[in-house]
Amino acid sequence: MMDIKIISTTEKPLFDRTEVIADLGFEKSTPKRSEARQKVADSLKVKTELVIVKEIKPAFGERKARLTANVYKSKEALENFEQAVIKNRNAPKKKEGEEAPAEKEEALKEEKKEEKPAEKKEAK
Repeated sequence: MMDIKIISTTEKPLFDRTEVIADLGFEKSTPKRSEARQKVADSLKVKTELVIVKEIKPAFGERKARLTANVYKSKEALENFEQAVIKNRNAPKKKEGEEAPAEKEEALKEEKKEEKPAEKKEAK
């Protein structure tokens, strides 16, 4: 069981997102990012894939944590503004043999770079 209390929300129109700070209360261990992400999405009534959990800071000796998250208005805004490292942390856990979504993007970028022939300057 985990409860969430939204402390503040700040609109960032240039980034097309809302920054959220919340307190999480939990019974056992610190919740996983996926659980916290789902809880934030449920409390703000948005899709889970539009929520990125930036950090979860547990309070020492207590059963609560401070959560910082970004809630994007569109999937395109999330892809444009969020770092690949953070996207990987928030991606669903991969099964054996699968790559995370951000890793696939990086692999595609590398393939495109390799496909372009290197232009050589001719010495005159």
